[in-house]
Amino acid sequence: MNSQLPKQPFNTLALSLSGGGYRAASFHLGLLTYLDSIQWREKSLLERTRVISTVSGGTFTGVCYASALAEGKTLMDCYHKMVHFMRDINLITDGLQKLSDFNEWDSNKSRSLINAFSLVYFEKLEDKTFAHLFDNPTHLKEIIFNATEFSYGLPFRFQRCEVKSDNNNSAFLGNRQVNMPPEAIREVRLADIIAASSCFPMGFEPINFPDDFRHGDAPYLNAVTQSYHRDQWGNTCQFPIGLMDGGIVDNQGIDSVIWAEKRMRNYKGNLKNLVSDDEKSIDLYIISDVSSPFMEGYVRTEEKPMKSWRKLSFRSFRLIGALSLLFGGLAIFGALNTQSQWLGFVLGGFTFIFILAGIVSLFLSNIFNKVIKAFDVPEFFAKRLGHFSSMKFGIYETLIKNRLSSVVSMVSEVFMKQIRRQEYGRVYDDPQWYDRLIMNAIY
Repeated sequence: MNSQLPKQPFNTLALSLSGGGYRAASFHLGLLTYLDSIQWREKSLLERTRVISTVSGGTFTGVCYASALAEGKTLMDCYHKMVHFMRDINLITDGLQKLSDFNEWDSNKSRSLINAFSLVYFEKLEDKTFAHLFDNPTHLKEIIFNATEFSYGLPFRFQRCEVKSDNNNSAFLGNRQVNMPPEAIREVRLADIIAASSCFPMGFEPINFPDDFRHGDAPYLNAVTQSYHRDQWGNTCQFPIGLMDGGIVDNQGIDSVIWAEKRMRNYKGNLKNLVSDDEKSIDLYIISDVSSPFMEGYVRTEEKPMKSWRKLSFRSFRLIGALSLLFGGLAIFGALNTQSQWLGFVLGGFTFIFILAGIVSLFLSNIFNKVIKAFDVPEFFAKRLGHFSSMKFGIYETLIKNRLSSVVSMVSEVFMKQIRRQEYGRVYDDPQWYDRLIMNAIY
């Protein structure tokens, strides 16, 4: 690989702040603090940062820092605010309290855990809208907070860009296929952006755009009903759409920096002084990442001894149900023919218990067939699945645990590692990027 060292290695910086929850937010806060302490040509490296791209946990730090700058505050103000929020605010307790409080849901937001969390973010971390970043320029010229949309399966970017992109359209506020007008993004609350960017699967449900982003002081956002631009096939995406964690498609936010660098090539006038005159517009790109290329290997679940409930099957419930109904019938017969009022009362009680147990058991014995019908399993396969009704629950336990553990590992580990390798490959396999990269990692 031919070396293409930058002429001025610290003149123009870009940062990616990866996902990874509070662990990531804390780690990235440390990076910003370190960059603020290093001077180069009478400016700190943090002041020379022009691009910031954040994902999930990194968006907490990115939003807090960008908002503090726009307000004329310092990194230390951001630092103390973040530390207080992560250390002193019980996010889970406060979020669950809002979720259960009916008085909190008289707005456009649907009642969901992610919306409850966004209300906590708004009250206790960040109460500004994106207009705050547009109207107060700072040394950050390209600000990108990444989420993932569930209509096309693409990155969805809440971004503030300095100039138009290469394709003669404004850098899409969302993505190429589904996006919003510039007036609407100004009204989006930064707290809702944090929620969308950190809305990780299985822990949360999708947050709906724009429905869950609307509020009383957002006339343009409240009026949005469809995508601002048509997609590449000429269709217009109708809102709402689901948004989730940006880490689903790019947990390092690398792709957003690649696009930002291309936009920076079009800087004119005074802005031209802020970019490199080298092969790339960016001299140093730091990817701050708390994820790891390593993972724990799959460990199968061992079958446990077939004792107690594990030796039962769906078919067992048929026999239990039949015997229960038989005993219930005998109890009825005894109750009707006894001369003792006390004994009749006792037998009546047993009658109720046995009949109820019989009905429940027969219902349970037929659950497998009901599930097959509910999922519209073709008759060809349904006939061949009958053996499962006689399979012991202990075997089901092993089959289900192995499948669940492998699916969770596949989604949270295998897919994420593969996407991570692909995204890193986009810059590390590019000779023009290679000598401009630093991976700031903790495993």
